Amino acid sequence: QPRCAQHNHSGRIGLVDAIKWSCNIFFYDVGRRTTSAVYDEYAQRLGLGIATGVEVGEGTGHLTSTSDANYTKSLEIQAAIGQGNTVVTPVQMATYAATLANKGTRYKTHLVKALLDTNTGEVVQEFSPVVEDQIPDDSGAFELVQQGMIGVSQTLSTLANYPYTIACKTGTPQRAESYTNAAGVKKQYCNTMMIAYGPAEDPQIAIGIVIEYGSAGAKAGQLVADIFNAYFFEQSNTLAAEQEG
Repeated sequence: QPRCAQHNHSGRIGLVDAIKWSCNIFFYDVGRRTTSAVYDEYAQRLGLGIATGVEVGEGTGHLTSTSDANYTKSLEIQAAIGQGNTVVTPVQMATYAATLANKGTRYKTHLVKALLDTNTGEVVQEFSPVVEDQIPDDSGAFELVQQGMIGVSQTLSTLANYPYTIACKTGTPQRAESYTNAAGVKKQYCNTMMIAYGPAEDPQIAIGIVIEYGSAGAKAGQLVADIFNAYFFEQSNTLAAEQEG
């Protein structure tokens, strides 16, 4: 039975709280109303289920659609929370996080910043940012999503009091394998997934994390903090937030 642990089955809930508390029922209903034809289009425009542009061979994954051999309306609703037949890659998740941070502007993803002459060290070619897509937003949707993602970080002890404001979202995809716990209850193995970016007010870094068999998505909170620690310390040799400018 679907449930929303924070809000049960009663009362209204808005987008910000639905993101903050991972309210499946909210997103089931959004998926039912919009259909996969709509949310798949936006998922791709945000960087999921398509080639990102990295300079190595990459899988493009798959988004659940009505053309899938096992398609049912139930599957379409499950896909609205990222389940169903949905398959995405870690680099797509990082691209997705960066696109959210950029308020709908998706850039081509690169592993290589520049090519250097191995003899002289001279820059032979440098890659400039290339905009792949721009989602117009005249309703403040990306700002609301950011508020919800900041809310998620406030529920995680490792991120709630971080020196910089971090926006993040957890994910707990179920695997096909199952196990029986000590109480004799059958459970599904899960992966840990999380996207994050920050500082939310002026994003500098976006992250996509996948830990196979990692259990709940919130388990990645400490890893997000460690990555931000490494990044910000390298920039300033301190974790103290600096004044603007």
